[in-house]
Amino acid sequence: THAWAEVYLPGAGWKGFDPTSGEVVGGDHIAVAVARLPESVPPIAGSFFGSAKANLDVGVWVTQC
Repeated sequence: THAWAEVYLPGAGWKGFDPTSGEVVGGDHIAVAVARLPESVPPIAGSFFGSAKANLDVGVWVTQC
């Protein structure tokens, strides 16, 4: 997960721009929180304990309701 910026363009409205991928925000982007300041939206928290050679894989599944 990561954040992207949105700007207001007169006549076009709010448009998102993802600097990580260099793309305009589209169907592959799912907003789970919105805030003016990044510190206002804490990430999902958790802990992982393992050896220095351990790996942690994270997956996200999205289901249309």
